[in-house]
Amino acid sequence: MAPLAHTLALLAMAMATAAIIELSLDMAPNSFDDQYLKCTESMPKKFRELQFSDFCENKMFAKNWTKAKADWAAGGSVSHSLTQDQAIALWAYTMKELGLYQQFNVATRAAGSSKWKYRNEFHFKSLHFLLTQALQKLRCPNQCYDVHRGVGDIKFSVNKNDEVRFGQFASSSTSENVAKGFGQGTLFKVHTCHGVDIQEFSKHPEEEEVLIPPFEIFSVTDVSEEGNTVVIELQSIGNTSNYDCEWLKGCCGFGGHCGHHAHKCHQDLQRNEDTKATEASVATMVTLATVTIVAIVATVATLAPRTTLGIGSTMVTTAIVATVTHEATVATVVTMVTVTTEATVATVVPKCSWSPRPPQALQPPRSL
Repeated sequence: MAPLAHTLALLAMAMATAAIIELSLDMAPNSFDDQYLKCTESMPKKFRELQFSDFCENKMFAKNWTKAKADWAAGGSVSHSLTQDQAIALWAYTMKELGLYQQFNVATRAAGSSKWKYRNEFHFKSLHFLLTQALQKLRCPNQCYDVHRGVGDIKFSVNKNDEVRFGQFASSSTSENVAKGFGQGTLFKVHTCHGVDIQEFSKHPEEEEVLIPPFEIFSVTDVSEEGNTVVIELQSIGNTSNYDCEWLKGCCGFGGHCGHHAHKCHQDLQRNEDTKATEASVATMVTLATVTIVAIVATVATLAPRTTLGIGSTMVTTAIVATVTHEATVATVVTMVTVTTEATVATVVPKCSWSPRPPQALQPPRSL
């Protein structure tokens, strides 16, 4: 090998080695792990308000959701099992090109460190709720999967018989080769009973993905090494959550505080939705006024010649009456439209009248 090529190869190996992070695998105590078990009816009623708040606080999420929704409409799967929002959530999560899943998972692993952090800094609440609901709906009782999960830049340390959680929505595959393609720092061999086959709803069905929720508990059955890869075998033993319906307990309108900005932003976004209807109503009224005026003028023009009977004074009188009637009608209609328009437009406000702070870059996790 030429000296330069040899040097570059050594440098690449050194960089690859330096990029590997060693972390402990544990129960992910800081994870936001809500299963929404006691609010299956009340949460959906408040979902749109929650999503508005997320979109206004997290512009990146709002932008990527819009892209995912359009992409799903062009080629996504429709199922009677899921709502449209739930299907789009799975589609958005598996759109690797968006990078949404990375930001979301980092945030999920930290959002449960306190109730305050969840309410004020976790602006993926609606996505977390949708994914949790989707997996609950698609899961078949007593259905388990043997799957694989590859992690490229992390070597996890854990002991046999430890109990652990991923603490995030963890992608895995029924194909070991697919899993290895995502990295071989650590290779998990997982027997999951709460993970769900989402291949039908994935942007990349060739990955044969099974999505594991953050609240599933595993027992470590074996730890070994294959070359430079740590191999960890996990067996599902149940699930546990530190949170349940947390948003309903402490957000706007439920006796808690989720921030003035989030509440104000929701109001602004709701008004913006109303603006479209307002503009359409004004346009319709103006059109109706125009048609009415034209009809009146046409009627007067038709009647006037018939009432003159060749008598000059009568013709003049009729012309005056026609003019007065026409002008009065126009004035009345225009006044009605103007007053209605002014009253309606007074309720319209611009999008997000406040300026939310820009999303701060999320740092790589120190533990899972």
